[in-house]
Amino acid sequence: MAIAPDAAVRPALRLPVPRDLVRATRRAAGEDPSEAARLVVTALSRVVGGGIRVTGDAATPPAPPPAPSTGAVVAGARAVVTVASAGPLSVEVLLTAHDASTGVDDLWRAWTGFVGELADLVGYRPAEPEPSTVDVVAAVTAAAAARPDSIAIEDDSDALTYGELVRFGDVLAGRFGAQPGGVVGILGEPGAAFFACQYAVLRSGAAFVPLDRRQPAHRLAQMVGQARCRFVISVAATADADADRLRQLAPGPEYLRWERLLVPTSQPPPPSRPAVPTIAYVMFTSGSTGVPKGAAIRRTSLACLAAWGRGLLDLGPDSTVGQLAGVGFDASIWEVWPAWTAGARVVVAPAHVRFDPPALLDWLGEARVDATFLATPLAEMVMTLDPPRSLRLRLLTVGGDRLRPVPGPLPYRVLNMYGPTECTVIATAGHVTPGAAAVPSIGVPLPYAYARVVGDDGTPTPDGEPGELWIGGQGVGAGYLFQPEESAARFVPDPYTDAGRIVYRTGDLVRRGVDGSFAFIGRLDRQVKLAGARIELGEIEAVAQRCAGIEVASAAVVGPPEERHLVVFAVLRAGHDADTVAADLRRRLPSQARGLRLRPVARLPLTGNGKVDRARLETELTAAARVQEGHVAGTDA
Repeated sequence: MAIAPDAAVRPALRLPVPRDLVRATRRAAGEDPSEAARLVVTALSRVVGGGIRVTGDAATPPAPPPAPSTGAVVAGARAVVTVASAGPLSVEVLLTAHDASTGVDDLWRAWTGFVGELADLVGYRPAEPEPSTVDVVAAVTAAAAARPDSIAIEDDSDALTYGELVRFGDVLAGRFGAQPGGVVGILGEPGAAFFACQYAVLRSGAAFVPLDRRQPAHRLAQMVGQARCRFVISVAATADADADRLRQLAPGPEYLRWERLLVPTSQPPPPSRPAVPTIAYVMFTSGSTGVPKGAAIRRTSLACLAAWGRGLLDLGPDSTVGQLAGVGFDASIWEVWPAWTAGARVVVAPAHVRFDPPALLDWLGEARVDATFLATPLAEMVMTLDPPRSLRLRLLTVGGDRLRPVPGPLPYRVLNMYGPTECTVIATAGHVTPGAAAVPSIGVPLPYAYARVVGDDGTPTPDGEPGELWIGGQGVGAGYLFQPEESAARFVPDPYTDAGRIVYRTGDLVRRGVDGSFAFIGRLDRQVKLAGARIELGEIEAVAQRCAGIEVASAAVVGPPEERHLVVFAVLRAGHDADTVAADLRRRLPSQARGLRLRPVARLPLTGNGKVDRARLETELTAAARVQEGHVAGTDA
């Protein structure tokens, strides 16, 4: 495990301009390298203002830059442009922070803005790839035509056939009319009606925003406002009360009860597929400023996910897929849409079994589920249990957190999946070998995606070296809805592809192995400074979970700046002493981390989506750790 010394170095990016854009620039310059350099400087000046220097064999003093464009100038950034004209023209841009207030995201905004300005200046428009799969609405309609009486989805109180699902979609689409570009909120909880509303909204040409009724009303109001929802459909036994609370905070949209939308209308439904590419859904993630960000996912990306999932899960009309994720967790998209486009049956788990591993395993058997998804912490508990005889599960897909070695043997296959919400649920996946001692990788990119590992300056890292993971390909979202500044920092032109296609900067630290699979290390924003060193909390957790006495662990740094210390919260295995385990863990860590304090806990708290609730750990439990210093193991450095 490597712990890097903290260096107070201002961020810098060294990036080649995409080759196709360079070619377009040279054509616009009449094949004159000096004029091409002037065009590059002009585009850069519109983003960073002044402070631009040109080097290389085509360097000439640039003309005075024009006034900046209407887009925001990235203050505090400086640029060096290197233009080489020996052989094919190449252009490299070095962006640096001029002052301490300019961060790496600011430099990436500058890069995104520069590429866009240069493309506009020289008239470069890369061709959009043609959709490679059938649209999801068309696929569901075909499934309904083939087997209209087959069950599409059922919960513990309701069921819808494929014929009913499509008829409801037609009714709602007729009521709304064509809504390309429109956004409709769906307020409720997992159930047949909720997911039927997703289909119906897509049928109208609009995009849906899942609104989990368990979320605080003020957060839901932020989501409705940011997405600029035209309508909000409420779907739950408490729909009226839920909608009334939300309406008080977000009065703009029209609020509708889904039952009242079932009345047939004389309006014909719009075409089954929008004439232009549209957004399928908007899934909100937590923003670093406390304001949620809505990741907009295209219909073509959803179609790619559904097609890949159909093949992976080997789904057909006789298959059954379990649905357990909360509606605000994008794993729910994975559970429903591959199944529906295959004509399979989706069974929604009752609320009382969702976080009860023995009851959940029994339910999977009773419901005769062939494939299902479980969040990593829940899956790890389920995989330790003896399966019931009724279980016919073929494939368990797992994701949302770091997966530890899986016990074996198991009567079903396990697929470890990784993917940011911004990249249509899943970006990489790999089968897990039960009983293997190694920590499972997060697999390889999906067939319609690619991955790249880069260093702090944006240059690719060699295999085996840690770096930030970039995801590219057809699964990359359209950005954060109505948040161009946030989008420009995270959804950036890839300098290492000819066309400069957009990649998503995940903020995750990984290593690429020689076999092409990726080892997940942790979040870049979970790197902390301690004792003059930069420590990755995810690596601390990985080391802790290799200790014989630790079942599961989560790390945090607590205390005021002058007294910061590392705390590892751990569920200990039976028969293991906390002080002995703390000493064992300390021996495995570099010297800068050996002053850790081990805090035994009965269990790690989980979010409503089944992930480890680190926010709660770092507030409630760290406060308890400070109060009960005498009960914290290994407090001596």
